[in-house]
Amino acid sequence: MPKDNLEKNLGELLDLSKKLREANKDLRNKNSKLNIENKNLKEKLELTRNKIENLINKLEST
Repeated sequence: MPKDNLEKNLGELLDLSKKLREANKDLRNKNSKLNIENKNLKEKLELTRNKIENLINKLEST
């Protein structure tokens, strides 16, 4: 009986380990996508900032 219980527990641990690995992989993929999105947003923000600065400079020079 103890051996059966041990095998059952090991089986459950293996299942949980597999689920954890899959969840970790999913989170890494989501994190990667978010990092790319964040980089793109930073680039857009910088472009917008430059446009605003250029407009301000034009207004000040007139």
